[in-house]
Amino acid sequence: MKKFRLLKSKIIVNTFAFFLFSVCSSVGFTVLYELLFSNIGTKQWVYFRIIYNLVKITGSYFCAQITHWVRKKIANKTIADGTSLSIYQIPLYNIIGLIIGIDIYQLLIISIICIIDNMSMGWGYGIILDWLENKKNST
Repeated sequence: MKKFRLLKSKIIVNTFAFFLFSVCSSVGFTVLYELLFSNIGTKQWVYFRIIYNLVKITGSYFCAQITHWVRKKIANKTIADGTSLSIYQIPLYNIIGLIIGIDIYQLLIISIICIIDNMSMGWGYGIILDWLENKKNST
């Protein structure tokens, strides 16, 4: 029972950290590169965003686990955090995009921009994740 409570609290912290990072880092920029650069239709984009965000946030515990694993492999924390976000998000993004019917060329464009976005903004996720985990451990 104690292990279950510990896992539950980790999942809550990881989900909140990922949600907070997602809202802070990608709300306006995502619309710009998904709708303008890749030329995805608005209706298709709305369906994609709803499904993608539900899956992405639901599995955010795994992103935190990937982040901790990558941090052990890569000394630079900023690069590790951006890399872990890309490892977690890009496969989900492409699988859901293909299911929704987004063209592979459009997904390629978005994936490249998403990797650049993750590498430039990933440090923010790391800061939020560390802060929330430290706050949980101190109580």
